Formats: sequence, C-alpha cells, structure tokens
Amino acid sequence: MKKFMRRLNLSKKFFIFSGVAIMLPIILIAASAYWFVKIGVSNGLENLNQSITSTMGLILILICLVSLSLVGLILIYINRQLISPTQKIVSNLKALDVENEVFPEPIDDSSLNNEAKDLVVGFNEFIKLLKQKNNREKALRQSEERYSLAIQGANDGIWDWELKKNFCYFSQRWRYMLGYTQESVHNTVSEWFTRVHPDDITSLKADINAHLEGQTPHFENEHRIRHANGTYIWVSARGVATFDEEDGSAVRFAGSISDISERKAYEARLLHDAMHDPLTNLPNRAYFTQILENALGRTQRREDYHAAVLYLDLDRFKIINDSLGHQVGDKILIETTQRLRHCLRTMDTVSRFGGDEFAIILEEINGLQDAIHIARRILQELMQPIHIPNQDLVCNTSIGIVLITRGYQDAEEILRDADTAMYQAKANGRGRFEIFDKDMHAYTLNKLRLENELRQAMHNKEFKVFYQPIVDAKNGNILFVEALLRWQHPQKGLIPTDAFIPLAEESGLIRALNKWVLNAACAEARQWFDNGFEQLIISVNISPTLLINPELGDLIRGTLSDYNLPPEALQLEITENIGVYNSGIAIQNLFELTSIGVKICLDDYGLVASSLEQLKRLPIYGLKIAQSFVKDLPVNNDDAAISKAIIAIAHILGMQVFAAGIENQQQLNYLVEKECNFLQGYFFAPPMHRSEFLNNLIGYGTNIKTWEPNE
Repeated sequence: MKKFMRRLNLSKKFFIFSGVAIMLPIILIAASAYWFVKIGVSNGLENLNQSITSTMGLILILICLVSLSLVGLILIYINRQLISPTQKIVSNLKALDVENEVFPEPIDDSSLNNEAKDLVVGFNEFIKLLKQKNNREKALRQSEERYSLAIQGANDGIWDWELKKNFCYFSQRWRYMLGYTQESVHNTVSEWFTRVHPDDITSLKADINAHLEGQTPHFENEHRIRHANGTYIWVSARGVATFDEEDGSAVRFAGSISDISERKAYEARLLHDAMHDPLTNLPNRAYFTQILENALGRTQRREDYHAAVLYLDLDRFKIINDSLGHQVGDKILIETTQRLRHCLRTMDTVSRFGGDEFAIILEEINGLQDAIHIARRILQELMQPIHIPNQDLVCNTSIGIVLITRGYQDAEEILRDADTAMYQAKANGRGRFEIFDKDMHAYTLNKLRLENELRQAMHNKEFKVFYQPIVDAKNGNILFVEALLRWQHPQKGLIPTDAFIPLAEESGLIRALNKWVLNAACAEARQWFDNGFEQLIISVNISPTLLINPELGDLIRGTLSDYNLPPEALQLEITENIGVYNSGIAIQNLFELTSIGVKICLDDYGLVASSLEQLKRLPIYGLKIAQSFVKDLPVNNDDAAISKAIIAIAHILGMQVFAAGIENQQQLNYLVEKECNFLQGYFFAPPMHRSEFLNNLIGYGTNIKTWEPNE
C-alpha cells in the first residue's frame, strides 16, 4: 500500500483523499438506513421513528467527526506537501537579492514526495545556478576591472582589429595618446595607417603581414605616428593574432601601442653624445671619420667633386691650459670653435678630436687654392686676442692641408697625412699652414723612429751633460756654470739639445730628462765643492712642464740634500712663457724655491709678449737675453735696441742680466758697454765634458782670462 501511495502524484492523492471524505459519510448514511430498516422490521414500525430520531443524531455527529478528521488529515498533508514548501519558496524569492549577493539557503526536501519535492529541488537548483552565474559575472567584472586598471597603469593604447569585417576598435587611451577625442577617430584601421610617418609605414605593414602570415610568433614594431598637433611621436606597437582552426587564416588581431618618445629622445641624446665633443658640441673623431669616408666615396664616384682636410693644432695650448687652469683652457677651445665656424661655409664640417686638435672637411671646393684661402682666413681669425679676466691671450694655430684624392684607401690615411703636414707647420715656426707632400710622410716616419730611439737612449744612458762657464762681465771671474744636455747617438754622434728637446716635450720624456740632468749637474757641482770651488753656481735648464708640477719644490730640496749642496749653489733657468706669469702653481714654486736660496733666471727673454707688471711681481734673479737678439750685435740696430732695453728694464727691477751666444769681440764690447752683468759663449769657452771642465778649473782657476784661449 505504501509503495502504491508513493507512486501516486500529489493531485491523484488529493482526489483519492477527497473521494474518501465524500464517500465515507454516504456509506455511513446508507449503512444507518439499512440498519434502521432491519430494526423496524424486527421491532415493528411503532418504534421506528423513535429509533431513527435517536440514532440519527448520533450518526450525524459521527459523520461530522469522521469528515472533520478526514478533512484535517487532508489539510495537514496538503500543507506539508504543497503549501509549506510553496511558502518557503515564495519567502526565499522575496529574500533573494542578486545585486547585493544575498542568496537564501537551500530548502530541505527530505520529507517531501513527488511534485512538491521536484518543485523544491528545482527551486534549490535554480538558486544554485543563479549563485554560480552571479559568481561568474562577478569574476568577469573583477577580471575586466583588473584588465582596465592594468591598461590604465601601463598607459598603453589598445587596438582590436576584426580582420574579416575590417573593424578596428581603438581604446580611449589610444585616441588620447594622439591628442584626439572619442568621436574624432573612427573604427577603421586606416585611422592608424594614415597617421604613420611616411618613412615608417612600409616597415610597419611588412611586420604586420609577416605575423598575420604566421612567420613570427608575435608582432612588434616601432614607428612614428602623427599627433593631433601635427608633430610625430614615437610608439612601440605589440600584438598577436588569432587564427581560424579550419583554414589557418588570421581572423582577429589585437595589441597595444606605447608612447616611447622619451626613450627615443634619450637614445638620440646618447647617440649625439657618443658622436660629439661634450665641450664644444662639435662632431668627434668617430663621427668626423664617417663624414670623411663619405667624402672620399664621392671623390671616387664624381670627377667634378673636390674636397680637402685641414688639421689644426693650437700652438702652446698645453702651457696655457696647465698654467692658467682648465677653465681658461675650455674658454679658449669654445672661442676657437666659434671662430672656426665663422670662417667656414654651411656645407663644411669642423670637428674636435680632443685636447687642442681640430679637423675640418672642406667640400665642393674648386681646388687647392680654396683650401689655402680658408686656411689663411682661419689663421687671421685666430690671431685675434681672446679676452679673459685681467688679460688677453693669443693662441695661434698650425694647420696641415691635404687634398682628398682617389689614391686614398680610407679616411685614416687622409688624417695621417693631414696630421703630418700640421706637425711640419709646427716645425717650420708655428702659426702657419703646410700642404702635405710625400716627403712629409718620410719625415713623420723619421720622427717616430727618433722618438723610439729617444726612449732607448734613456734606457741605454746615451745622454751626456756638458758644462759651459758664465763669466762676470766686469772681471772675467767664472760665477755660474750652465749644464747643457747632449745626446751621444751611437750612429749619428753628438746631437744638440734643440734637435730632440721639442720631441721629448711632445712624447712626455722631458720630465724624466729634467730630473736626470738635475741629478747629474748637482753631482758634478759636489765634485767642484770637494775640490775647493765652492763659489761656483750650477745653472740647470728645466722645462715649463716641470715648473707647473706641485712636487718641484720637494724634488729640488731632495736633490740638493742627496748631494749635500746648499740651495745657493743652484740656479734654475726657465724658458720664458706665459705659464711662468699666470700659473698659480708655477708662481708658488718660484717663491718657494727662492725662499730657500735657489736662484731663478728667465731664459730666452724677449721672445714672449709679457708685461712689466707681470715680471716685477715674480722673484726673478736674472734675465737671459735670447740668443737671436745677440747674434747680430751690434750691427743690427733692432737687436741692439732690444738688448739695450732688456738690460735697462732688468736693472730697473733689480735683476741681473745674462747674455749667451757671444762669439766675437764686437758683441762683447757692446754688451759690456750696456752693463750686461754676465756673459757666455764660445768666445770664452765651449761646452766641455765634465772631466775637461774640472781639469780646467784645477789647472787655470776660476778666472776665464787665465784659461787657454778658445781656438
């Protein structure tokens, strides 16, 4: 019976219970009537009415009770199986708030059967599916928010191109990046391509096609795109395509663009800095070499094309830079750059190679005469004084000129020959230009060979010191002895100082040579002292580069101490140059040395333009007149006047006057007449080897008049 009931649905059960509730009273009434009839037959009709009356009340009461019970049972069943689940469903539906994620708990269906259970199970499944859908939508919204935040944070513009429909979506950031509003850019790919720089569109389309054809795993391209203000900005485009699984064709292409203008500008600055001199902003050697290679290529392709290279080196710039400081040196370089630009045409290129070296390419000239004309203009322009605080400086230049011809293989060969011509200009007197020829190349090779031999000479001890007396003009007594350096070359014999000192200065060997001569001279002076000639003063030439060395004072004191010589026994001869007057270190060294008793003499005085104001503030003991002024005395009136003026100036300032290069009686008479204090030259005695000089001292004493006459 239970199994049968479980098989019935709710509506059938309702009809069965309702039928029972209706049929049961009818059955009871029929049974009662039958019972009444049977009683009446057996007891007689007289008692029938009384029985019916009394019994009917009971029957009616019984029928009502039974009916009420059945109805109550039906109602309880209906409430439990239908009404209560329905009310719970309605209540849960009212409590449902998807927007605020309020979902009712599942309804218990364990006591339900058939339709009611199906209804509750369906409702629970509906709530479950609704909750899952809401979770998916929430996750989708969160994902979209994260994607939107990531895009905004990345500051990228998004594009999404549906290839089949040729519809291209551009994000708001894409538009704003180019200065456009949402409405001013349509959803077509032409909005992108028509704004790309003409020089970049070909490579952009090539990279896109390569990716859409499956040749690259992803698309990437950097190009310029026009902004709404008319300028171009650099962007980096990246993207990837999706492909149809059936035919393999690209169906969708999406990606982003990033503004890389700042990075490109930084890269451009780096490239510029790598190819330009930071001080003058001129092309550096690497950049100049590229330009020169192009010019050489045009020379080989065009018969009507002529070009030349000018190689410049500022004269005595190193002395100015070391003595006056790098700030003054930088000012000179900047001013020189401006003057060179003023002398050149727009098509010409000027470059700074470093230090005080410049190079110029003259393009589209008519020949050598044009190059010479521009070189002369440069020389004239650079001869004008450069104004710095408290003084004016003149920094001439030496120029080497070489024509670019088809015989050259590369730029380095041209620069080599231009550099050779420039050094020839320096050797020929500075402040001039020289045109390269093949003999100059041989000269350069010889110079390089000589420099190597000079270094070997230092190692092999090929240098010798010779000694020449300097006598008192009044009585002929020898008071000073100049130490003169000579190079005893194994093949070339004795080489004079003038032949290798400039090269020693260029190669950086001069300081080592200065120290070696100073030690050798002081060692010889010690020999004189030991033989009783303590009145002699050794005079040693030092380079201007040593004078501006902060350690000069320590070097001199250490050397004097090594040979146990008093400072008064040493005189330093310094070639007059602008560094002596303006270098703080040089002036400090001069005062430090004179304070301990060392004498300072300016050698070759008169060759450098200087002021008496500068001269009088230096602790100078004496001035040595340049030999070029002594050579033609007294015949040359100009030399005579200059020598006379130098002597007068020195005496006014309380200085002694030295004259070297005296070779005849006429020179001697003139200088003695003008009261020159000390005299030196072959007229008295030649430079002598140390042993010969010492023997003469011991044999003849310290008065030159007692020495054997020089033949």
